[in-house]
Amino acid sequence: AALMTVDVPAPRPDSRSMLDALLAPFVIALSRAQAIPEPSAPHLVSRFEGLLERRFHQDHAVGAYASALGVSPDHLSATLRAHRGMSAKSAIERRLFDEAARLLISTPLNVAAIADRLGYAEPSHFTRAFRRACGVSPRRYRETR
Repeated sequence: AALMTVDVPAPRPDSRSMLDALLAPFVIALSRAQAIPEPSAPHLVSRFEGLLERRFHQDHAVGAYASALGVSPDHLSATLRAHRGMSAKSAIERRLFDEAARLLISTPLNVAAIADRLGYAEPSHFTRAFRRACGVSPRRYRETR
């Protein structure tokens, strides 16, 4: 405390009004910052999952989801990893795989039609992604189910 009295000069007569003038904009800025909170992690995760359910047929890129949610792709992936144990890319791929498996088992659609329904530009891209996810081709998957 003794050292502070050396470093801090005695208050001036206008110190209080100067402090009031500086404090008001600070309090306003602080209250505005608190009025628009960053989406909480669980809320962001549930918003992503709802969006994924609606758009997985057309959007396969993490950036599209992040942009729609107002966060960066890295933030979205990190939040999902922390709360679901997987990245956003893995969540998108898993949803696509689940739907592909459902369609292969429960419909007579051929692989090209399923690829088209899931938003793949080329059936070969779909087949490659499916094989990566499952370890077998879509045709082989259908034959064994």
